[in-house]
Amino acid sequence: MRSLSSPSTAAHAPAKRRGARLLAALVATALATLGVTAVAAPAHAAGPTVSAQEIPAAGGTITLTGSGFTPSTQGIYLGVGPTGLPGFYLGASSLITSETIWIAPGNVDGTSPSGRTAPMNADGTFSVTVTVPAASASTPTYAVYTSKGHGQGMSDTSQNSITPLVYAPVPPATTALALATSPASVTDGSAVTLTATVSPAAAGTVTFREGSATLGTGTVSGSTATFSTSGLAVGAHSITASFAPADSTAFAASTSPAVTVTVTAVGAPTPASVTVSPATGLDPSGASITVTGENFAPTGGAVPGVYVGVGPKSAAGEPSWNLTASLFQGVAWVRTIGADGAFTSSLTGIAQVFTSNGRQVDCSTEECGVYTFAAHGSADRTQDTYTPIAFAVPAVTPVATTLSITTSSASSTAGSGVDVTVTVSPKADGTVSILDGSTVVARNLVLRDGKATTRISTLQQGARSLTATFTPADPSAFAASTAAPVTHTVTASPIVTVPTAPDPVVVATPVAPAEPVCVARSISDATLSWGLKSSFRNYISGGIAKGSWNLSGVTYADGKYGWSNGSGSYNTADDKGIARFPGSVAFTGHNGVLNLVLSNVAVKVTGPNTATIVADVHSTDMGGAASDHSGIAFASVALSGGASGSRVTATDAPVTLTAAGATAFAGFYEAGTALDPVSFSLPLGASVPCDSATASTLATTGGGDAGGWPLLGGLMVLVGVAAVVAVRRRASSQAVAQA
Repeated sequence: MRSLSSPSTAAHAPAKRRGARLLAALVATALATLGVTAVAAPAHAAGPTVSAQEIPAAGGTITLTGSGFTPSTQGIYLGVGPTGLPGFYLGASSLITSETIWIAPGNVDGTSPSGRTAPMNADGTFSVTVTVPAASASTPTYAVYTSKGHGQGMSDTSQNSITPLVYAPVPPATTALALATSPASVTDGSAVTLTATVSPAAAGTVTFREGSATLGTGTVSGSTATFSTSGLAVGAHSITASFAPADSTAFAASTSPAVTVTVTAVGAPTPASVTVSPATGLDPSGASITVTGENFAPTGGAVPGVYVGVGPKSAAGEPSWNLTASLFQGVAWVRTIGADGAFTSSLTGIAQVFTSNGRQVDCSTEECGVYTFAAHGSADRTQDTYTPIAFAVPAVTPVATTLSITTSSASSTAGSGVDVTVTVSPKADGTVSILDGSTVVARNLVLRDGKATTRISTLQQGARSLTATFTPADPSAFAASTAAPVTHTVTASPIVTVPTAPDPVVVATPVAPAEPVCVARSISDATLSWGLKSSFRNYISGGIAKGSWNLSGVTYADGKYGWSNGSGSYNTADDKGIARFPGSVAFTGHNGVLNLVLSNVAVKVTGPNTATIVADVHSTDMGGAASDHSGIAFASVALSGGASGSRVTATDAPVTLTAAGATAFAGFYEAGTALDPVSFSLPLGASVPCDSATASTLATTGGGDAGGWPLLGGLMVLVGVAAVVAVRRRASSQAVAQA
């Protein structure tokens, strides 16, 4: 019967739309008349972005600011890891555990049992700090990764971002420049040689100046540059030197303290002067120097000689400095000066740090030099001289460190995980990596108070040799070290055989004897190998969820879970069947908030090229809401053919998550997501009756007793004959009566 309402509805639809448009126009006109205009909703940012400060050259703490994120309950996860990871979740195993942060509205800035947390503002912005290790040969660069929190980013990529981090340039090495003059006093027209010494040795150019006037330049050879001049005018000249490095990124510029060169007129008395050797690069712990004097007053008669000692340049400003011996170190009395006014004196034990009249002096931070002055309190100031000296910049020897590694238990079962703690002594900043033999299983863990702890769930079965390496944040302060190995034994997960209920007895419905009888073959000792999803395993065992998986009747090795003792039946004619496996895999994370349990797993083959993974699934979302899904088609499998001989097998067959599986997975992945490939082996045995999983669409469900069908057929024939006879008799009786 044709519907009478459909034409009427169709006819009125355009009229309704025209009415709606008219109403909208009238409302808009009324609002405009009242001075009310529509306000557009605020536009969303183009996408989530993270801005970062430069990382200090030796590694350190930086501030990250985010914008354009969605302030949802799930928030986002932010992590720091090596550049080049495919994303937050797919690269979770390589992220720095201590620098992984859950950022969401309402969070506090701190640490919870689930890890670090930070708040997100209502406009989708945030600010957090992270500590990034120094660059190394294995990890030269780092990046910041974000994704939607609580696993939601595995299917919703709207909060995904990758931000490369940049290191600040390495600061150039500090240099020190010392200047010496030979001689310190000359007559007008005589040459004086200026020698500048760069420490540590570095290539470059030295410019010699008097005030702002340039006297000349010299190229550094080894560690010294020289310049000679005879053009200085009569009088005292304060001269300095400045060093310009050839490679300003490797070495810093420096300027020397001033030295004084005295030029006297020809025929005038030449003032006293000394030459110190060596004058630079002195051993800070104690040096010996030779002082050679010229033009001093010869001794004899009333001339008492001179004192020679080392003191701070500031000593000359002290009251009665020439009478205060405690201002100086290494003081020697030159008793004999020849008629030529020359002498030589040796001073020993000259230290960079010493006590000067009760005050500690460090010649690396203030200028020191060799003094001469007339002995025994003489008022003759013509014997006073001062010649600067400089000590070598000591090479910094990093402090040796000791690294130790401990485990929370001596053994663990495969997949359950073990807590590993690495401790550096003395306490130092830096990162540690944990190795299983030569394989890195945890990389660049940031030390906190000298320790780093992480959970490792990827160790293979057997005796594992665990060690660790320490990379200091400041290699000049602390030395790298390697921990002595410890042994941790990983045992196979116990296989618990869970008996399965026998298939229910099927009371066969009789079928026509001409139709074929469906026959299947039994399946026993079937095996199934499947990793579920590698990114999910990494998420569970990594520093975000900080979880593990518990196995019951299932094994784990090489990234795959293994089921055994599977049983069922298979129809080789139609390539249909099912194998059910005992055991379960239970995933937990976030201190038990996240929970996913797969049990009663089965492989249901529906054709030569198709199969389905069926399972009971218990799951909780990150809000703690639990749901149970019984016997759902969790994932579809693409096969490459049916049974071959006495076995049905699949090797690394592609697996795709179904819509029902996505729901049961608590939204971690979208329907259609590729899961890990699956392998199974279904050995075929004796013939058995078909069941709902093996029956053909044309074949009998099988197994019924056909012996009763001939008797039933005979009875039906007799009933038919009797009916014909009765009809014919009724017809004959009616004919007689009419006659």
